[in-house]
Amino acid sequence: MSETIGANETTIPLPRTHDPEATLAFYEMLGFEVTWKQFRPYVYLALRRGGFELHFGAAPEGLDPGVEETGGALVMVDDEAAHRRAKSALKRHPDAPADRSRSSSRTSVRGRSVMRPSPAETASTRASCSAANAARSSAR
Repeated sequence: MSETIGANETTIPLPRTHDPEATLAFYEMLGFEVTWKQFRPYVYLALRRGGFELHFGAAPEGLDPGVEETGGALVMVDDEAAHRRAKSALKRHPDAPADRSRSSSRTSVRGRSVMRPSPAETASTRASCSAANAARSSAR
């Protein structure tokens, strides 16, 4: 059975946050507009920039963001100058980590700047996806 995706369908990532206020401040600094913020009875944030949306929910209880290493990103940038300005602003941000040993690498693909996750981020993402898929399979 073949399924076609229609032009009116959208996928919106729903990452987790341990600090909703800091998440809002960070994404607003990057130029996102807050379209919804709710802290009770549960955390739910919605942000938009251009045609891209991000929604956030609360991180699981007991999650230590200092050791949490899940996730990864592939960022494609058409405007190199804007990318450099945003990267510079992030480096100056007071919450920027001092340890850059696990930083992502930058390269160019077909004229676009691409940020690739570090090997540690990639391995962590694969492990998280495998665990989530195993949990879903056992729940069926």
